[in-house]
Formats: sequence, C-alpha cells, structure tokens
Amino acid sequence: MEEHTEVMESLGDVWVKVEAVRAAEPTDNVHDLLADLEDAVKEARDGGLVGSGSNDHRRALKKYIELTQS
Repeated sequence: MEEHTEVMESLGDVWVKVEAVRAAEPTDNVHDLLADLEDAVKEARDGGLVGSGSNDHRRALKKYIELTQS
C-alpha cells in the first residue's frame, strides 16, 4: 500500500527527533526537543499537505480487510 510507504518514510523524522531527546544534556531545552518530536509524530500520524499519514493508512487497511474477508 502506498499509504504504508509514506508513513514508513515519515518515521525517519520521528527517529531523528527521538535521538535528539535521548542525547539531550542537562543544559538542553528538553521541552522544545519534545515539542519537535510531537510535531514529527503528528506529521506521521496526520500527514502533511501532500502526505497521507497513518490515518489514511488505517482507512486503506480497513478497506483492504473488508475486501479480503468478503
């Protein structure tokens, strides 16, 4: 499914942000790092202006399951 590929590609940004939080020092602004991570996760979940995100994947998966079970 095309939707799955788009979600998997968007996870790259999520992992970069996770690594930034994990590598944070006591003097780093963890709040802002977590906000950046939250934005990356939201992008993966909802998609952007062009992308579909995991919400579209969920809908496509539901249709696929319905078609294969009928």
